[in-house]
Amino acid sequence: MRRYSLLLAVSLTASWGCTLEEGEGPDDLEQSGDESTDAGELEPIGLPDSPGVLVPVPDSTEASPCPGGCNNPPVCQMGPGQCVVDPFNGTASCWYPNAWVGTTCDSGNPCMVAECNGGGCGNTWAHPPGKVCDDGNPATVNDVCDGAGNCAGVAGCPGGCNNPPECHMGPGQCQIDPFSGTASCWYPHAWVGTTCDGGNPCMTAECYGGSCNNVWPNIGQSCNDGNSCTTQDQCTAMGTCKGTYVCGGPKGPIDEPFDGPIPL
Repeated sequence: MRRYSLLLAVSLTASWGCTLEEGEGPDDLEQSGDESTDAGELEPIGLPDSPGVLVPVPDSTEASPCPGGCNNPPVCQMGPGQCVVDPFNGTASCWYPNAWVGTTCDSGNPCMVAECNGGGCGNTWAHPPGKVCDDGNPATVNDVCDGAGNCAGVAGCPGGCNNPPECHMGPGQCQIDPFSGTASCWYPHAWVGTTCDGGNPCMTAECYGGSCNNVWPNIGQSCNDGNSCTTQDQCTAMGTCKGTYVCGGPKGPIDEPFDGPIPL
């Protein structure tokens, strides 16, 4: 027993800077020096039911063993937490208490109700059938939960709706006709004034109400009237393409009168 007391006294002397006079025992130890360190007062930091680890209390958050503090608990845990230091490797980490059992959480399955238990998030029961969800498949529509924890839609538009017609914008939406059950892509109209191809090179065309309309002529623009007997074809103020007749007779296009010079 005396040997143990001596060892304890030596240990305390080395750890706390204590002095032991001759003939004194461990109970007579007196600490010499200041009880604080340059880094601050020593306080135990650890789990609530653990002895903790003695680390200097920082003067600022930046100097903390856990920079930024412990205010971001993960799912199914509560904050603020405590900064604890591993007594073996000296690394610091945040410890958070578990959330109350039954606290709702997000397990990643929209068709399941999930709750916290023991710090983990687990699915408990399925949502009733009909809850709107997204099965992640662009080829299905009307996705709903089936009552067994699964999200599924009905076959819709294979390949998705990414090819809008002229004067429409994509991506579109796959819709099911409630009467025939057929699927088709719906696209919103393009902005009014968006240029489009009206099929007439002598007219400028723009979108309006989802359709392409010719709005004004491209007077003087070079074109091709399709007549091999004309040259220098240009767009007119009427939005038509017309050239000068150069063949051996006063003949122009069948669908329009000849108004070029008559060859002698």
